[in-house]
Amino acid sequence: MEKVKSSELAKKFWAENKMIVPRAVFLLLLFCMIMIVFSSAVSGIALSVFTAFAGNSSTSAIGLLLFAALELYLLYFFFIMQYGLFLSCLRFVRKQPVALPFLFVGRKQRRAKQFALFFMPAAIIILVLSMWPFYSLTEFSDPKILLDYFSNNPDAPRRLLLSSAIFFGGAFVFYFPFTFVWPTVYDTYDAGEGGFKKIFFSSLKFFNGRVLNFILFELECHFANLLVFAAANLAEFFLLKYFSENLAVQFASSVLGFVSFLSVTLLAAGLVLSVGFYYDQFQQLKFDDEDSYKKNSD
Repeated sequence: MEKVKSSELAKKFWAENKMIVPRAVFLLLLFCMIMIVFSSAVSGIALSVFTAFAGNSSTSAIGLLLFAALELYLLYFFFIMQYGLFLSCLRFVRKQPVALPFLFVGRKQRRAKQFALFFMPAAIIILVLSMWPFYSLTEFSDPKILLDYFSNNPDAPRRLLLSSAIFFGGAFVFYFPFTFVWPTVYDTYDAGEGGFKKIFFSSLKFFNGRVLNFILFELECHFANLLVFAAANLAEFFLLKYFSENLAVQFASSVLGFVSFLSVTLLAAGLVLSVGFYYDQFQQLKFDDEDSYKKNSD
């Protein structure tokens, strides 16, 4: 099979898909909104059930089990929706029509359900391990609490680096090898073939000789957004830490927060799109090679 340079693929990706990025961003934001609403509802129900059963020592274990079951279902729903997001972006790069119900298509496909269950244990392990350095911090959503925590704990930056290293290291070990599972699930389902085992090994084999090429491709595609995201967050952190009383600085930190949100949104949408693009490029090369082989054999 022909080898393609990562830099050439990155240029081709932006040349062909620049106009698709806004649609991918819209789909990603819709995905996030659905997950926020659904997770709030499920977590609220889970907490209410746990509270109702926790009042009685004989039923507290039942309440804990029901709470865990609802939270696990929430994680399962996330991966089902993730399948819909990835296949929609794959159809974007293939210039195929995409409808909003595509986000929910995983609920009807058995292979998607199987792989959603497959991803869950790894996701739980990664989340638990990455949260361990901050086990004493009970609230993550309030920026003021986070800043106070970092101010009152000199070793907090070290813990943050450790938590980030565990999270990204765990994601690389447990998730990275299966980056192309969802496109493979979609293509094998569309062809009416492919069991769990076949899809599992096909997605792993897709990386044969391409690991470094794929990593370089992703870095070259998204380095600018990654750099803007890191710079905006660092600037906001130092402004709030050393000049938090100044109104102009507070306004500047709000602007930096928006820039950070915009860059990470573009980064995330671009990543999902580029995974589909990379997969599709090598699928086309595979089919071209097969056609060439058949012609030479005739």
